[in-house]
Amino acid sequence: TFKYNLNYLKGKSKWDNTLDLALGYSYFDFDMKPIKTDDRINLSSLYGYDVVKEKLYITANLNFQTQFADGFDYANDTVKISEFLAPAYLTVGLGAQYTPTSWFSLNLAPASGRLTIVNDQDLADAGAFGVKGALYDPQTGELLEHGSKFRMEPGAQLIANVNYERFKKLCLSPKLIVFYDYMQTRDQNT
Repeated sequence: TFKYNLNYLKGKSKWDNTLDLALGYSYFDFDMKPIKTDDRINLSSLYGYDVVKEKLYITANLNFQTQFADGFDYANDTVKISEFLAPAYLTVGLGAQYTPTSWFSLNLAPASGRLTIVNDQDLADAGAFGVKGALYDPQTGELLEHGSKFRMEPGAQLIANVNYERFKKLCLSPKLIVFYDYMQTRDQNT
């Protein structure tokens, strides 16, 4: 696990950056392969302009998420279900951040866009992670068109950050990121 914050504050402007990396495996049975228990690459950057005395900021944010290693269906560990850049999510947004205390912030970006990347053609052909799957001939099963490796979604993003030091050397720092696709209702009705 590696986590690094780089923050800038001058006048009414602030720029907060976080790099959060983790990769972990566990053995539950030494006769079997280890199971991946943690795997993340998360880069966040948020620029804020103070409009209400360090409590409310107008913001622009960028968030990138993916993973390091291949993921498998552990019921059948020969079936790969994910890998580096499959999926990856790049989200940019405009909104506002509310910071009621020094250890909690809530950013709502109603003008956001997310790009989903599935950089593995087999997973893209299967329609994994919401991308458009491959098109096959219904009678012969022959591949007519490969699946898309990208999906664009307009939506809203909510990011809640906690960075609370309870005791010296014990800091709680959970982060919640939620994205709502504005087109989701339309996709379900078509």
